Amino acid sequence: MTETLDDLPIRPVLKTLVAPPQFKPAPPGVRFMQFNEGAWPPSQKVVSAIAAAARHVNRYGDSHWSKLAPALAARTGTTPDCIVCGNGSAELITLSSTAFCEPGRNVVVSTPSFPRLGAGSRIAGGAAKAVPVKADGSHDIEGLLAAVDADTRLFWLTAPNNPTGLGITADELKHVVASLPAHAILAVDEAYYEFSRAGGGIDALDELKGVKRPWFVMRTFSKAYGMAGLRVGYAFMSSPALAEAFHRVRNTFNLNIVAQAAALAAFEDQDYMWARVNECVAERERLRTRVEGLGLKCTKSAGNFLLIALPMEGAAAQAAIRQHGVAISTVKAPGYERHIRVTIGLRDDNDAFFAALNQTLAPERARRTA
Repeated sequence: MTETLDDLPIRPVLKTLVAPPQFKPAPPGVRFMQFNEGAWPPSQKVVSAIAAAARHVNRYGDSHWSKLAPALAARTGTTPDCIVCGNGSAELITLSSTAFCEPGRNVVVSTPSFPRLGAGSRIAGGAAKAVPVKADGSHDIEGLLAAVDADTRLFWLTAPNNPTGLGITADELKHVVASLPAHAILAVDEAYYEFSRAGGGIDALDELKGVKRPWFVMRTFSKAYGMAGLRVGYAFMSSPALAEAFHRVRNTFNLNIVAQAAALAAFEDQDYMWARVNECVAERERLRTRVEGLGLKCTKSAGNFLLIALPMEGAAAQAAIRQHGVAISTVKAPGYERHIRVTIGLRDDNDAFFAALNQTLAPERARRTA
């Protein structure tokens, strides 16, 4: 007998979801520009910290991150009891959904955006109310606020948004704070915070300090710090009480000993991180200029990626570009079928992607001029 999901006593909502696709490391010779990881490796200080911590992996990690949390707090002007760390930002999203979502409740989120924001609520039995971004890829703030109802528990803002790359302004954030009802928690995902700041973007944490309502701001070591493989996310909470809600639904030892040591070393090496961020931003703008020179449109991304509109199906372009040894992403959202997203890599990677894109579009240009 072949067992299926229908034969198992799982919650019905899980039958409507899909399992994560299988992703394997890119084979030799393939330039991996797909997942918005940092293209630059971590600093030597991080590598040394990993080696030192490896001698102690017979022990669990510090359950409350007693070295990392104070370091994060000291640099940001917060307190350790208002910081929660997680196995990547994805765990923090899951924790927030577990703590605040249930059948009959919902979250409000833009689309397209990071899929886990809506999926977390659905896994918890709640719903996700998705509001399309504007034509330029920015959040429809009024549309998001209009979607809030008495059952909304999380109001997600991604700053900047993945995959469109647009952020939010200080005035928009203040408007949300003033308009959002108290029963909805304001959740700001700043996974690409460092890249946005390098281009003059806002610091949501600074903007929200002192605001007397429930809110949290998430950041990560996966992007700017080059540590995607270690999975370290962290969030600043509006109060110790909100942090306590996260603690009550998380695993005790949710961040391993190597990841904590690496994150602390990375956070203390700010010069290295900002040098890599500035290099990435410069490469992003160089690639944007070249892509737009082909007559294509890019959103004004503030992240470490570009969203590119094409005159052909994104999936077909993705497959063709892969034939040239470059792996990129498509966008699985209505209205974005003719878009691709590319992570900014090293200079050689970006040049290889541009050459592959140019060759992929050549037949289409020839057809249009025939």
